[in-house]
Amino acid sequence: MKRIALFTEGESDMIFASYLIKTIFECKGIQIKYINYKSDENFQRDVKSQEIFEEVGIEFEIWNLGNDKRVVDKLAENAPKMIRDQYDSVYGLRDLYSEEYDRQSDGKIVEEISQKTISLARSAIEKTEYEGKVKLYYSVMELEAWYLELYQCLERAGCNPEKLNEVFGKEASTNNPEQIYHPKKILKKIFPSTSEVNLAHKIGSKVLINDLNSLKDTREKSFLVEFINAIESFKK
Repeated sequence: MKRIALFTEGESDMIFASYLIKTIFECKGIQIKYINYKSDENFQRDVKSQEIFEEVGIEFEIWNLGNDKRVVDKLAENAPKMIRDQYDSVYGLRDLYSEEYDRQSDGKIVEEISQKTISLARSAIEKTEYEGKVKLYYSVMELEAWYLELYQCLERAGCNPEKLNEVFGKEASTNNPEQIYHPKKILKKIFPSTSEVNLAHKIGSKVLINDLNSLKDTREKSFLVEFINAIESFKK
């Protein structure tokens, strides 16, 4: 059985990533464990829950590290040992937005800072002898940008197209969410009374495989598509 670990910043990220995985595999042949990080001492963990689907051939462990700064550090510290312990791949997923980015960029997207931030973090992770099995993926600028890329899911979740166009200031289908500094604020305007965790369920549960395939055709260089392709590679 293949075994893949995915480190995420928090619970909503863990939830939405799980919906993407389930959609890609059409809820077949996989097992998903939801794990909460507890402490640095022996990398203590707590298996929160798990889902098992028919004819399991791949096990995904999705970790909630509870902190955006932990993703890169814990990936660098623990991935080599996990690979030696028979994990096939260990991935990290984090937002590009951070307090440090905000300080450097004066509260706006600066391409040079974006590329430097991603390059430095990835070089620290992917320079190990396990290159190819240990990877760091980014949501730009926040994971909520992925919700906006899948705008059809927002409509299925109850937001009418006119509202989406109003919030974006143009047709939702022509929008590039990776150019929005705070996608989370956009989502708050659309679903003002929904918590981040509930929103991850609300949007994630509406994702269809056709949405992902369409996105790959129209936004092939997006960071979301990069992540989708990485997960799809385990189907081969």
